[in-house]
Amino acid sequence: MFNTVEVIYALLDPLLEALATDKFDNEAFLPVDRQQQRVLNYNDNLVNCAFISWADFELWNAWLRVFGIGTFLAEFHLMNGMSDYTRTGDPSYLIGKTQNPAFCDFEDPDYAAFFRDSVEVVEAFEAGCMTSADAAKHIFDTANQYAFPVPIRKDALVRAHWMKEEDQLTERDLKFVRNGFRWALTTPLTRDVVSSAETFFRWCAHRPDPHLGQESDSHTRDLRTPQRSGERQERRASLSSRA
Repeated sequence: MFNTVEVIYALLDPLLEALATDKFDNEAFLPVDRQQQRVLNYNDNLVNCAFISWADFELWNAWLRVFGIGTFLAEFHLMNGMSDYTRTGDPSYLIGKTQNPAFCDFEDPDYAAFFRDSVEVVEAFEAGCMTSADAAKHIFDTANQYAFPVPIRKDALVRAHWMKEEDQLTERDLKFVRNGFRWALTTPLTRDVVSSAETFFRWCAHRPDPHLGQESDSHTRDLRTPQRSGERQERRASLSSRA
């Protein structure tokens, strides 16, 4: 969804200008081309590492987190922007604010470094420089240290028709929901990452998928504990140093 929104939005001005002047110079469309190429490069890495990770289920399970963290967070940021645009009519909300993203201007600011690091780890496994177990552990450890927020807002959920305006959802409830999403995206004990009412409430309760036969993820840090002040900045510096 976000790639479609971004590319179409980027195409509007140069296309309208070209139609008005009858000048379809390639230079005017280069920003759109660069944006689309960025998405293609990301998808190439995403799919390539998925194929590589199929050699070992635990590595595939770890790679699923890399995809999920990028996709879910970008979708929530875009949903918020579209809700703000609907409320104000200000088109600037339709433009993501992330600088040098991996694939989308709406992605989390630290995702590109996390993605590059994860790609390097999977490719190191393919090259025989790392075991699949070590590669999977590295990705899960890095994801757990990655202090990403989950930007879910009620107004955006209402606009997307995920819930009704009259439905009760307090800020306390939202914190519970955000913690649930974060837990689901960083634990190896959620394999079903397709949102549904059943999985949604299970995530909020920090319960693994039923078929795994486990009541809780005892190896996952307590995500209900507030992040220390400055932890996100420290993590950003750490990820950037690997880029």
